[in-house]
Amino acid sequence: MRCCEKAFSRTKCVRRFAAVGLLLCLWPVAAADLEECRKLFVSGNYSECISRCEESVRKQRDEEWPMLLMKSLLATGRYPEAEAVLTNALPLYRSSIRLRLAGREVFNANGRTDEARELLEEINDRGGSSRWMYRDPPNLVALGKAALLLGAEPKLVLENFFDQAKTADPNLRDAYLASGELALEKEDYGLAAKIFGDALKKFPEDPDMRFGLAMAYAPSARPLMLKSLEVALSRNANHVPALLLLADHAIDAEEYAAAGEMLDQALAVNSWQPEAWAYRAVLAHLRNETKAESEAREKALKFWPTNPKVDHLIGKKLSQKYRFTEGSAYQRRALKFDTGFLPAKIQLAQDLLRLGREEEGWQLADEVHQRDGYDVTAYNLATLRETFSNLQTITNQDFLVRMSRREAAIYGDRVLDLLQRARNRLSEKYGLNLDQPTTVEIFPEQKDFAVRTFGLPDNPGFLGVCFGHVVTANSPASQAAHPANWEAVLWHEFCHVITLGLTRNKMPRWLSEGISVYEEKQANPTWGQAMNPRYRELVLGDDLTPVGKLSAAFLSPKSDLHVQFAYYESSLVVEFLVQGFGFESLKQILHDLGEGADINEAIGSHTKPMEKFEKDFAAFARERAKNLAPGLDWEKPKRQSRTPAFLDADSSFTNRVDTPKAVWTNTAPAPEQSFLPHAVSESAPAADSTNYWELMRQARTALAAKKWAEAKAPLQKIIERCPAQTGSDNAYAMLAAAFRGLNETNQEREVLSKLAALESDATDAYLRLMELEEAAKDWPGVTENAERFLAVNPLLPQPYRYQTAAARSAGPGGSPFSSGPAAAPDGRSGSETARVAGAGRSAPLPRSASVAPGNQRRIATCERERDWSGSGEQAVRTLRLLLLLFPLLAGVLFAQRWRGGWGGGERWLPEYETCRTAREVPWHSTEPANWTNTAGFEKDVFTFARIRRDRSPYSTWSMGEWWTDFPDSDLNFSFRLQQMTSLKVDPDGRVLNLTDPDLFDYPWIYMVEPGSLMLRDEEVPILRKYLLNGGVLMADDFWGERQWANFHREINRVLPEREFVELDMTNQLFHCVFDIKVPKSKLQTPNIRQGIWSLDPNSGSYGVTWEYHDGEECREMHIRAIFDDKGRIMVIATHNCDNGDGWEREGEDDGFFHEFSEKRAYPLGINIIFYLMTH
Repeated sequence: MRCCEKAFSRTKCVRRFAAVGLLLCLWPVAAADLEECRKLFVSGNYSECISRCEESVRKQRDEEWPMLLMKSLLATGRYPEAEAVLTNALPLYRSSIRLRLAGREVFNANGRTDEARELLEEINDRGGSSRWMYRDPPNLVALGKAALLLGAEPKLVLENFFDQAKTADPNLRDAYLASGELALEKEDYGLAAKIFGDALKKFPEDPDMRFGLAMAYAPSARPLMLKSLEVALSRNANHVPALLLLADHAIDAEEYAAAGEMLDQALAVNSWQPEAWAYRAVLAHLRNETKAESEAREKALKFWPTNPKVDHLIGKKLSQKYRFTEGSAYQRRALKFDTGFLPAKIQLAQDLLRLGREEEGWQLADEVHQRDGYDVTAYNLATLRETFSNLQTITNQDFLVRMSRREAAIYGDRVLDLLQRARNRLSEKYGLNLDQPTTVEIFPEQKDFAVRTFGLPDNPGFLGVCFGHVVTANSPASQAAHPANWEAVLWHEFCHVITLGLTRNKMPRWLSEGISVYEEKQANPTWGQAMNPRYRELVLGDDLTPVGKLSAAFLSPKSDLHVQFAYYESSLVVEFLVQGFGFESLKQILHDLGEGADINEAIGSHTKPMEKFEKDFAAFARERAKNLAPGLDWEKPKRQSRTPAFLDADSSFTNRVDTPKAVWTNTAPAPEQSFLPHAVSESAPAADSTNYWELMRQARTALAAKKWAEAKAPLQKIIERCPAQTGSDNAYAMLAAAFRGLNETNQEREVLSKLAALESDATDAYLRLMELEEAAKDWPGVTENAERFLAVNPLLPQPYRYQTAAARSAGPGGSPFSSGPAAAPDGRSGSETARVAGAGRSAPLPRSASVAPGNQRRIATCERERDWSGSGEQAVRTLRLLLLLFPLLAGVLFAQRWRGGWGGGERWLPEYETCRTAREVPWHSTEPANWTNTAGFEKDVFTFARIRRDRSPYSTWSMGEWWTDFPDSDLNFSFRLQQMTSLKVDPDGRVLNLTDPDLFDYPWIYMVEPGSLMLRDEEVPILRKYLLNGGVLMADDFWGERQWANFHREINRVLPEREFVELDMTNQLFHCVFDIKVPKSKLQTPNIRQGIWSLDPNSGSYGVTWEYHDGEECREMHIRAIFDDKGRIMVIATHNCDNGDGWEREGEDDGFFHEFSEKRAYPLGINIIFYLMTH
């Protein structure tokens, strides 16, 4: 018996080994089949994938097959079948948390939310009690996803689950997807772009990675988003999320037919896709088709009747169309389904704040912030609420205006007066009686405006936004050295209040913007936009957008210039409509839109069919363009390859030498030449040329060489043939510079007066005119230009001082405002306008005073009715106002970064995370020069190598990013280094991560804003090796002891055995190219804003070149270095100094260029490079 048992046992054992052997043999085949099936799914071949998965599930191979089958069934809308697969699989794979995580999605799709919640609890139980079972990379990702659903801290999940999974298995696709999706959810689009960019290096054909990158690009770089989506759909034509994102984009661009086509394609893949039907509901709502909207929503909720995502999406898209009332109603529906659905709650908070229902809006935002500290919008709103407590409210019966207390005291009454005039005129003109007051919020800091308006602090370029009865605007204080005309901005935005009210927010963007720009020019001919050489080129080229697609021009512009051109073209359409068909036709179109009519139908009903309308408008626009100076030759000559862009007439901004600011200051132009040589044309100028570009080139070249007389002839020729010239390339401003250089004061004054009559924000011209007119005792002229200046920037003391001088000059019993009419938006005389504004400004409230509703307006009205018979009281009150200005100006200066042009300022762009050179991304200051090196020696050059690095989570807002000043500083410095030394320099620059294999090819690397530096663990040994092997790190633009401590701590991780040494001015570094003999304090370069103010003897910060950061006055500049054992510099740090701004901003202000770029930042930077490369 025992023998038989032994034999039987041996047989069982053999069978078991045979079974195991068979499984081991079959496992590679099964794995290969699974991988092949996954490829089918990723490529969109769902039907074949389902067929193969069903066969494998019947064989019960492993958990991977039912999971893939469920995903495929969900992708094709077969939700009940996916649930059946899950129900069968759960008992078979009792320990699988990945199956349960996938199953949660299946149960939710079928509306079984309780079962979905139970699966999540099972995962939590298994992960907690048997964590050792789930330490492999795929399960780590699953645990991380579950942890997020259970409310875990995102940063910890990223580090402890997703990053660990990627470390353990660098080829795990799901880990990259999970990390990228988390970054997108938390609105960290830079991190998302980096994650998906890294993933594409490993999975270049993966459409999901391309889609993730497109999502990262969506908020700020639509053209790149569209390119990524194009690639994704080429890899998987059935990629429903990509099709839905295209539909979303088309809705934003008001291309509703295209959106419908995208949705048709998506529904052909999944006929019950909830988001697709939600978008259908949006389109139906926008077409005023109530029944279709209801039917689409019902289909979206067919399988999951309480899905909060459906109503949230519908409401969000309606709010993006400024339908905040309808949008908020949908968010409330979503919250009825799920009271804890935070996306709906924060969207509702924003909707309510934009509707002026602030108490509930702030409460909801605070609730979301308390629930999710990583919600960026909620955090920003919570911070903004603190700012609101510091704003002062001034009111009358029609307006509630919020401003900073000091600004309200300075020009708050002037704001109310301007708004009241806009309301009186536009309400009567358009026949709309507003039923509630309009709220206007003017923010002294751009980041607060951006948070209030967009929920995020980085949206430069916008001057104001209207939501209906709420208007937000940037104060002149937030717009750096060259603010826009705030009166024009508020007039523009209030016009939106009227047109949005008339149409119930049912109008295309192009028409809304076009009417506002049109009404600007109706109010004041210097406001709005006019045809100029750049617009002429765009109209006669290929850039005139068909009217039906004009809203899309705002969404995906080719450049900042194209955004401005979209505003201009829109206003030109309105002008064409009013001229050809009458103003009543425009009003009728607005009425029809309010009743729900389609824009094309409305235009067709009151003008002509859209196809004919577009054709006739195009002819109208071309005729307008051709009529701009027909006596000039507009053919563009080919640019000289070695001519720097700032000498080219096609440059977007005026040259740092010939700019009119050089001659509108209170000092004469310096006789000595700049240390930077200027390029000249290789061919002699044609004296009889009428070519606009050639004439501008001649003038720029002459001005750059200070040959003032030679500059006059080409500029006078341009003005003679193009007398209405406006814009940045302005011959009037350049001719005034020439007259100034020749001390021909009368001619200069005449030219500047013509410029002032054409431009609404030429503050430098207004200031110079005040100086000239004071000398000529032309007091009405002084007053007129003071008023012009105050309409742009009422926060500077100079115009008030000139007003005071004008008032005093009248003597006892006289009034300087009694003669000389000045144009005003409402047609009143300049004397009355000046008197009204003077009354409001002359009696500012004490800073500690509170204003009861209506009181300040009442006081101002009484003051306006006075007859100012005594000039002494006016002068005293204006001087009191000046005292108010000084503390305000000191506070304004503490902002570190500022916007460098209309919509062209520094801001993060997704391509920053993947670019290899500085030439791959758009510049934002002034167009950098370009050059080439000798063929065959392109690599034998010095390269400006910028380091792309992480930002410490403990950074303050004052600490900047790795991309500060990028790419302009890199390109400008590279050009000047090549220009001033024997070094040949790479014209493109380079952007590197410390982990980049190419790092050791570059002997010098640059870190900006290292006060926020955080080195990854893997970067520390690489940087150490780089420095010890001969490389040099330069750190620049960080301020204060807190930022120094952080940078020092990180470098100490790299070189713990070495310490920084302060360099004294005897060091040879300071004398190798430029012999720098000034004290170190005279080398300090601040940001351009502070720099400009430091040069103004009338500012509260005259002579102050330091910045204020993290509560500290960063007065003392340091240049510190770490040396190796042979005395070679390995690290050099310019602390409490911003050389980068000196390089980046060289073309924006003449005074800043000469004092800081020319005398400090360039000599110091060039010396550092030359010394390091030769020692």
